[in-house]
Amino acid sequence: MADCTESYATEFPAGLGRPHFGQPFDRTIEHGESATLERGVVVFSLDLELAVASVDDRSLYRSLQRNIAGTRQAVRRLLALCVAYRISATWAIVGQLFRSSPTLDLQVDSWVQRDIPDDQLCAPELLDEIQQCPVGQDIGSHSYRHVNMAAADFDDRMIGEELAACQTLARGRGLTLDSFVFPFNRVARLNLLAEHGFTCFRGANSDWYTRGPAGNHRLFAFWRSALKQADDFLAVPPPVDVPRRVPAGLWMIPHSMMYKGAGRARLAFLRGVLPDVWLDLASDLAINRQVVKAARGIRRAVARRGVFHLWTHPQNLGQHTGRTLAGLENVFRLADRYRRDGRLDIMNMAQLTSHVQSRSTSADPKVGAGSMPAGIG
Repeated sequence: MADCTESYATEFPAGLGRPHFGQPFDRTIEHGESATLERGVVVFSLDLELAVASVDDRSLYRSLQRNIAGTRQAVRRLLALCVAYRISATWAIVGQLFRSSPTLDLQVDSWVQRDIPDDQLCAPELLDEIQQCPVGQDIGSHSYRHVNMAAADFDDRMIGEELAACQTLARGRGLTLDSFVFPFNRVARLNLLAEHGFTCFRGANSDWYTRGPAGNHRLFAFWRSALKQADDFLAVPPPVDVPRRVPAGLWMIPHSMMYKGAGRARLAFLRGVLPDVWLDLASDLAINRQVVKAARGIRRAVARRGVFHLWTHPQNLGQHTGRTLAGLENVFRLADRYRRDGRLDIMNMAQLTSHVQSRSTSADPKVGAGSMPAGIG
């Protein structure tokens, strides 16, 4: 497979523009027309980044190290599930992983070169496997270095070069990138996406506990965190929406729910304090609640003829992969059953965009323009 190894010269500031804890999402997106769907749709997308997203945070890398190490196995087993249930997913991949050797061009500390193996900063063979999957997969972009595109540290020229590098690397594989997922889920600079050939993007988080003045203010970050835990435990039905076209000409594919996996990494501090069997029970409960929540999202999409968009990081499946994928398989099985009954479609982001574009009744994306949240319940 061709490898583009030309130098990427832009000097980015140190770090990735990582949002601080509690920094709110900008969920108000100016939109034009809204798509009308014949039936409900399930979309599955994955943010594949390995260690590239943690080169600016040593403690974060250490907390994720085992998960990252298990990501390759998780991707292969996930692809097998996609074949078994005929799931065409969107893989939003950071451009660095297209390369055969690390060329991050970031001002990183020496620990990155010392502690992070090369195969966690580049993964061309993993892209080969995704590209060659018998059930065609949509390979999209998650930026080149996983930078926060809403950060003031990065100007339009820098972000433009970031996007251009992703498309150049994709062309080396005979691909054109249509789908985009924003790092940190911070939606920004949509005009630059359109200028660099993208046609759709995943919308920002639209969970109910992030809405309203309190839900969207950094001072209420801990309150939102508590509500989020309650939402997860109660398996509150996730938001379902329809694709919406923005003035830049792109289609926003709404966000519904993140599949977090077993959640053992968050309980690591209790290892040695609580018996492993208790941690296993907590992990199984977390998976069960996510499967129930996803099932409710699928049924809501069928009832409302909307989009249920489930997403995850493959590294979330990198530990306790068997039980985590077993939960995800239950979600795939339910979606496939509704599809076989003719009540649901399963599409990747690019397929859904092509579908709604072909049904669009307006050639002008600004018709009916207004502002509204990126997702509705």
